[in-house]
Amino acid sequence: MSKRGQITIYLLIAIVIIAILGFFIYINNLGLFEKSQTNIEEEVELSEYKSSAEDYINSCLKYISKDIILYIGIQGGYYNHPQYYLQDRYFFYSYYFFDGKNIMPEINIIEDEISKAISRELVYCVNDFQIFKTKNVKFEQGPIKSITEIKDKEIRINIKYPITINKDKQKLKLSEDYETKVYLRFNTAYDVAKYIIKDLVVDKNNLCLSCILDIAKEKDLDFNFVSYSDNEILFIIVDNRSIIKEDPYRLMFVARI
Repeated sequence: MSKRGQITIYLLIAIVIIAILGFFIYINNLGLFEKSQTNIEEEVELSEYKSSAEDYINSCLKYISKDIILYIGIQGGYYNHPQYYLQDRYFFYSYYFFDGKNIMPEINIIEDEISKAISRELVYCVNDFQIFKTKNVKFEQGPIKSITEIKDKEIRINIKYPITINKDKQKLKLSEDYETKVYLRFNTAYDVAKYIIKDLVVDKNNLCLSCILDIAKEKDLDFNFVSYSDNEILFIIVDNRSIIKEDPYRLMFVARI
């Protein structure tokens, strides 16, 4: 075979090899591209879940905060039973005056009670994120830490709630910080309750009801009381300017005379 023929054969072999290599490189790059596209789609999908889950937590926080604050107002600022209370069918009523003593809770105690309620009830509201479970999304949840601040015209609630979303081996952390505010004049009602208890401490047999009515009127509050038994009075302070879920805010407590 002539040298020219050998060179031609070698050139053909080289062209075939290059073509085969080019084909495999193309296939490989196509696979990488498709894999990259899949990862991008998964990241976008996970980001959408993140946004939805954060909105879900915010909605739950706002919803339960209003319920809890109404509920705790009826129970005299307590979520858990205090040492002295009267049990009713659905609620308990806390004593603020018992055996001649002022046992009214301080503001920081009420803040702690609200925080306890938020941390517990939020878990029930999100319900382990069951709403997302049909989409093969898993939620790794840490403990909830709640902080409540009672201001003059609002109750401010901040929580830290560490959560990581896990879907198809992709992970993404949610925001840990959430906040809501419930607008009401808690301190205004609380101050009237404080006045009543101080008056009882001075002389439990001569409570100045007209004085209490005047003070309540000055603060644009309604005041009422019910004889719960021969020596127990249930006091009800109503703030018609603080409406939560279409109900006026009530601070209720019991005094044993």
